Amino acid sequence: MRALGACQEDVSDAALTPACQASRSSLVAAAEQVFTQDGFHDAKVVDIARLGGVTYSSFYRHFGSKEEIFLEVTRLAAGRLWEPVDVDANDFVSSAAVESGVRRHLLRYLDAYDRYAAILSLIGEIALFDARVNAVMLAAQRQNRERCVWLIKMAQDRGLADPRLNPDVAYLALDGTLHELAGGWLGRRTMSFELEVFVQEMTTFVVRSLGLRNLHA
Repeated sequence: MRALGACQEDVSDAALTPACQASRSSLVAAAEQVFTQDGFHDAKVVDIARLGGVTYSSFYRHFGSKEEIFLEVTRLAAGRLWEPVDVDANDFVSSAAVESGVRRHLLRYLDAYDRYAAILSLIGEIALFDARVNAVMLAAQRQNRERCVWLIKMAQDRGLADPRLNPDVAYLALDGTLHELAGGWLGRRTMSFELEVFVQEMTTFVVRSLGLRNLHA
C-alpha cells in the first residue's frame, strides 16, 4: 500500500502531485465500489482504503471522513451524467443539425446513466436526508437546466423551434421524461429497450415537442 506523505486534503486537485492525484482517483473509484456493494451506512473507510491501495491513515490525508468521500463520488457521478455536449454555431444551421445534437446528447446521457446507475440510485436515497449531497445534485441539475434552456432559446432565435414554447417548461417536461425512462430502464430495470430504438424514439419525441421545422429539407 502507498503512503501519501506529501498529500494534503486542504489543497486543490490541481496542486497535488501526479502520484497524489492518482491515489485520490483510486480512492474515489474504490469508494464508489464499496458504497455500491455495502450501502452508505455499512461502508467502511478501511475497506475503501484497502481497495484503493492506500493505508488507512493515508485515506485521511485526502478525505476527512466517509461522508466527505461520498460527496466526491456524488460530484463525479453528477458531473458525468450532466456533462455538456460540445455545441457550436454549426449545430444551429438547420433543424436536422439540432436533431443530430439531440441524438448526441441522448447517447452521452444514456452511456453515463448506464455506467453510474447503481451509485446514482444510492445518491438519490442519501440526498433525501443529507443536505450537502442534495446540494451537489441540485447544483449539477441547475447547470444542466441552464445549458439546455439556452440551447432551446438558440433554436427558437434561429427560427428552428416553435417560438411559442416556454423554454423552461419545455426543458422540465423533456428532462423529466428522459430521467424517468432512463431510471426505469437502466436503473430500476423495470423496462427494457434496445438502445438504438430508444434513442431514435426519444430523439423523435424531443424534436417534435420542440416543434422543429423542415427536419429533412
